[in-house]
Amino acid sequence: MAGYPIGRAAPTQPLGTRAGMWGVRPWLALWPLALWALAIFIASCFVVGVPQFLAAVNAVLPDDESKARFAEFWRQYWWVVVKGFHAFEFAVIFWLANSSLRRFDRAKTPPRERANRWYWVVAWFIAVGYGALDEWHQSFVPERGALIRDFLVDTGGASVALLVSVARSRRRG
Repeated sequence: MAGYPIGRAAPTQPLGTRAGMWGVRPWLALWPLALWALAIFIASCFVVGVPQFLAAVNAVLPDDESKARFAEFWRQYWWVVVKGFHAFEFAVIFWLANSSLRRFDRAKTPPRERANRWYWVVAWFIAVGYGALDEWHQSFVPERGALIRDFLVDTGGASVALLVSVARSRRRG
């Protein structure tokens, strides 16, 4: 077999097939996504109020002036930080779902039969669906609630991740 050192046999199946990259366990590709989703679920079970949050931040700030500045910053811009983190969480869900789907499918489907757009669409629906489930879950957590604006922020994060993925794919050609 050309291209392989003497004494070394060529693989019987190409890299990326079921017996190649992921062996007989292509489902292992789903673990990063499952762990991130679990982290979001656990974080959604708790409420950190403004006084507790400011007390924790104040414990690491060096002086009273820094504490006062941070408190003023937080009063004005808390929503940018909190909603930005919401968007980030679900952008990561999109990217992990996209990556997991690619890895899982790579174990079963030859490359010429795969299409980027289907990964993106399914990954987007996974992220948006999980955003809806997360808001529903929060409706059962004391002092929390299901907010449509949070769901829209989650959807926005997944949508931005989708647009970035499409733009990167087009740039690569």
